[in-house]
Amino acid sequence: MGRRARATAVAASALLLAGCGLMDRKEPGRDCPRTGVIGSANRVVKFTGPGRDLTDILFEVEILEATGTCSYRRAQVTGDTTVRFLASAGPALRNSRAAVQYFVAIVDAAGAVAAKQEFSLNLPFEAGQPAVQFADELRQTIPIIPDGNLGGYQILVGFQLSADELAYNRRLIGR
Repeated sequence: MGRRARATAVAASALLLAGCGLMDRKEPGRDCPRTGVIGSANRVVKFTGPGRDLTDILFEVEILEATGTCSYRRAQVTGDTTVRFLASAGPALRNSRAAVQYFVAIVDAAGAVAAKQEFSLNLPFEAGQPAVQFADELRQTIPIIPDGNLGGYQILVGFQLSADELAYNRRLIGR
């Protein structure tokens, strides 16, 4: 699929991300948000029908990593996040197209979600290519608040899962 670029403005998080210690690049006196993947939401397995046998798998997508950088300029911070995925076609997939939803959330030091945005991924599987790696690039521009340091916030990435999909992932983690 290759790399895709997506520009987004997360206005609701403007006051929350400004000056936070959450990404990977740091400027003197200003931290960037740490970026990570939620362990129980790092994969999604889609099945055909009610069966949960290996032959019922349509496809599986895993978030390999999420990384971020930020830069400060005048009254705003620009955050760039790259999310790398691995998608695998299952034996039940009959066509070359599939789609899933993932999210990017801003979480405060207490673990409360301060802002969240969902994104759609279209996974075009090519004939003879059972797996594909690709990246999604996101950019947020956020105004900086005067006192600016809200250390402890994080940018977390995961798939938007149903209750059944989350339970399935948790069973896999427990093995």
